[in-house]
Amino acid sequence: KIRYHKQLYDAADRAIARIGNALEPALAEELQTLKANLLMARGKYTEAAQALEPLEERQDTADYARFNLGVALIRAGRELDGQALLDRVGQLQSNDPYLKALRDRANLALGFSLIKSDPIKAKDYLARVRLQGPFSSKALLGLGWAAVELQQYAQALVPWDELIKRPRVDQAGFEALLGRGYALELLQAYPAAMQSYANAIGVYEQEITLLDANRAAIDAGRLWTELLSQVEGDEMGWFWEAELLPDSPEARFLPTLMASHGFHEAIKNLRDLDFLSRKLADWRAAMPAYSNMLALRRETYEKQLHTLSPETVLARVADARARRDALANELAQIDQHQDAMALANEKEQKLLKRLKRMQDKMWLVENHPRYPEFVERTRFYKGLLEYDLRTTYPARRWQVQKTLRSLDQELQQSLGLQNSLQQARAEAPARFEGFDQRIQGMDGRVQALQAEVHEAFEQQVQILQTLVDGELERLRGRLVDYLDQARFSLAHLQDLAASKGGAE
Repeated sequence: KIRYHKQLYDAADRAIARIGNALEPALAEELQTLKANLLMARGKYTEAAQALEPLEERQDTADYARFNLGVALIRAGRELDGQALLDRVGQLQSNDPYLKALRDRANLALGFSLIKSDPIKAKDYLARVRLQGPFSSKALLGLGWAAVELQQYAQALVPWDELIKRPRVDQAGFEALLGRGYALELLQAYPAAMQSYANAIGVYEQEITLLDANRAAIDAGRLWTELLSQVEGDEMGWFWEAELLPDSPEARFLPTLMASHGFHEAIKNLRDLDFLSRKLADWRAAMPAYSNMLALRRETYEKQLHTLSPETVLARVADARARRDALANELAQIDQHQDAMALANEKEQKLLKRLKRMQDKMWLVENHPRYPEFVERTRFYKGLLEYDLRTTYPARRWQVQKTLRSLDQELQQSLGLQNSLQQARAEAPARFEGFDQRIQGMDGRVQALQAEVHEAFEQQVQILQTLVDGELERLRGRLVDYLDQARFSLAHLQDLAASKGGAE
């Protein structure tokens, strides 16, 4: 679908060829419509009609399918069949704004196709178009010309006068100015016709002057900036559609072009390139941060390198192992002599020392009446503490052995980490250098992509400029043509007036 919108029809066909047969019904219908659109884009209207015919009777897509099928049949030479389908679309009843626009479009196509051959039918079809819809200006213009074909010149003035009152944003408004004078001339209301032609000449001259003046602003790129600013710039524009024209003087000359598929695709391409340009600029701006991060890591690594030397780490491991072996020997001695006192904790050791000091100084209170009580109480407390230590000796011994085994595991892990550290020390310089080269390589790649995107952006601007220049040139040519016709008609009426005055 993206490739079809970008008019890459061969690429779209290749993508369609890769689609399987397991699509859900809604997607299968959309695929069939897409195939028909691709055929119509290549002028294969008969094949497109055959692809659309199975969709015509489906309730959800029937109206769109009928419209496309009607257009395809008319272009394939089956005018009556195509007109019949468009007539069905032109009479549908719906409150859906998209279906209303489709109905107007069908009636407008039918009306303009019959202005010369059957102006009465053409008026009926054009009268169905909503007065405030997007196709109303063209319908009003067509109604006027259909009335002229029927020699109903006074009736032609009604839709054209309505159209002239509206802002002139497309060809219909300008053509109505000329048509009004022509109808008045056919009514032989020569003074009014001359005034109408004179008014038209003034409008055409003013519009040509404004158009020439605003081309400079378009050449300066202001229009592209305003179109790009319509939408958020945080995503690609594959399916983006411009909802509103930018509020600028030059945009009012380009509604037909801006409504065209090719112009929208060109603007989408420009928006995508603008998105890529800003993304690349963000990435380029981030490159110094990556370089600074790498430099900081390298500096931190070099500062800590001496504290992590193999000799230092191995010495610490050896000291820890020696301390562990000493503790293991000490535990063996304790176990051999069943020295429960040696496994007392810090608090218990303080209590033992305190009791020993009390026993050593007991002679100082030999003459105290309560001396026997003091001796007995001290002996009792010491016995109680020794009893607790001896009864908990197996559990304490098991806990020490468990701690030693855990220390053995930690030492083994330390040796493994030492090997990893050695490997990291050996690889670190190359890794730093590799990251540095990657950052430099990415920076160069981003610079190259920025140049490519900038060049593509300028090329797309040039494509858009060519489209706009062509549209403005066509509009200017049409205005000049209208101006010449209005001047010629005014001069003709002035000649008639002069001849009539001479005759009188």
